Amino acid sequence: LGTSPFIWKEERLPELPFERKMNIQRIFVNKKEMIQKRQKIWQKYQKDIVKGKKFIDDSLEPGDSVFLYRPRQSKMQNGWQNGFKVIKGIGHDAFLVEKDGQIKRTNKKTFEEGSNAEKGGVWTATSQPRYFR
Repeated sequence: LGTSPFIWKEERLPELPFERKMNIQRIFVNKKEMIQKRQKIWQKYQKDIVKGKKFIDDSLEPGDSVFLYRPRQSKMQNGWQNGFKVIKGIGHDAFLVEKDGQIKRTNKKTFEEGSNAEKGGVWTATSQPRYFR
């Protein structure tokens, strides 16, 4: 993160030919401070990765309620359709879902699971929405 591999390997800055010609002065950095700064940046980066991670468990069972994402027809239409139930899993990320007697094959990227999906998708503080497209 902002540091050349040469600096870490050689523990010094590289000496470039144009630096001598242009009489460029070097800036020396405390190695401990640099390591601490890298760790702080890395922790923030890791936090952002975890916060932005979107995933779904492979533990969907037959009978679980899910939202199914379908491309919307107009700007005002919501793309998430509720009332689908998982019938069975096909492979590790494909499922058969059913609504009103219609059976559709879909994958994890196009649905969201939740215990109250059939009620219109009002999420409580204890449940987390999982969106896939």
